[in-house]
Amino acid sequence: MAVSRGQANYRRFDARHHVATQPWPAQWFIGYRKIEFAANILLFIPFGIILTLRLHRRLWWLSVVITAAVSGAVELAQGIFLPERVPAWSDIVANSSGALFGALLVLFAWSLHRRRALRTDRPTA
Repeated sequence: MAVSRGQANYRRFDARHHVATQPWPAQWFIGYRKIEFAANILLFIPFGIILTLRLHRRLWWLSVVITAAVSGAVELAQGIFLPERVPAWSDIVANSSGALFGALLVLFAWSLHRRRALRTDRPTA
């Protein structure tokens, strides 16, 4: 049975399509929802870092509140203007958690810097 060039190209494309549409190996164990939740956390860590650095040290918690408000507004806009998208509370929780983690990283760095500054400011005998 002879296969024409067009059929061979189609079969090659069909095989690539089949491989590309298979689930990613991590999804076999983790699942899309968990990957998306973790990605939302990771994406908002820099947001929490930047907001915390811009705010006063005592107002670090405000970065989490601002992130939750912005995330809630985005989810609300998705629900209103993008009917094919489904807003989810889990996105707001994940985004706020990422901002909290970023803020805590900044607070930890500030405390290390403060300890180091206190150690070097002591007069030697």
